[in-house]
Amino acid sequence: MFGFRQSLRQRFAPAVRPRSFSVESLESRELFSVEGTNALLDLTAMQTSSSSGALVIDSTPTLRLATTATTLAAPTLPLVRRNYLGDAFDQKNVKLALVVKIRKQDNRGTYASLRGDIRLATPEPNIYFMSITYGKLRTNLHVDFQFSGNGMTGTISGKVSSSGSQIKGNYSTTGTYKSSGTFVIKKVVGIG
Repeated sequence: MFGFRQSLRQRFAPAVRPRSFSVESLESRELFSVEGTNALLDLTAMQTSSSSGALVIDSTPTLRLATTATTLAAPTLPLVRRNYLGDAFDQKNVKLALVVKIRKQDNRGTYASLRGDIRLATPEPNIYFMSITYGKLRTNLHVDFQFSGNGMTGTISGKVSSSGSQIKGNYSTTGTYKSSGTFVIKKVVGIG
């Protein structure tokens, strides 16, 4: 009977195999590199005590990245300080002539402020002269203008080509001449 129990235990008992393992001491590993970290920290909050020469940390210690960290350059904006001429089409597909004269482009890092004049020629034939009261060119090449003059106000919202040679988008005017639609204008030379 003893042999029968022994064979049942061997048959149904989980197999226990001796496991091999190895022990690695922590001294052989470099867990934290102090030298590399000190190069990144600005330890200006530390001072030496005048009486004992001991290193003393300021009462409000802060960790700052050292001045060797690189900063990202502001994206470059295309030069749009120029004259543009093109066509605008209102909602009834009436063709208008649009002139945008950007006289000033003031780059401010992430955008550019724009100033200038706008001329809109209608089929009647009337030419409306207006000043840009607000103009902004963003890094995604989106441009917005607000303009007014001759009893009219309006807005332009569009996209500038990466070279700055073309602007296309939507316009809207109210007041003396009420209209809205799309436009495409391109760089030209010689408009006074």
